Amino acid sequence: MVAKGDTLEVQKLPVKADQILSFNEVLLYVDSKKSKIGQPTIQGAKVEAKVLEPDKRGKKIEVLKFKPKKRYSKKQGFRPGLQF
Repeated sequence: MVAKGDTLEVQKLPVKADQILSFNEVLLYVDSKKSKIGQPTIQGAKVEAKVLEPDKRGKKIEVLKFKPKKRYSKKQGFRPGLQF
């Protein structure tokens, strides 16, 4: 659920800082008095977002592979690219 003024983290998109993004496929709209459910999307609804930090990286994710009794273990890690 997204409200006005919220900050979201999304996977890296090919955009620059201070660029406005428009999401035209809205699945659900919730208001204090009524709500709409799209089938599959709501016609005419859109969400606009401004990119704050285009090249920020997320927390490190560690991957560990291990096979017992075989003396095999492999540790890898990566930091996914995120945008706010």
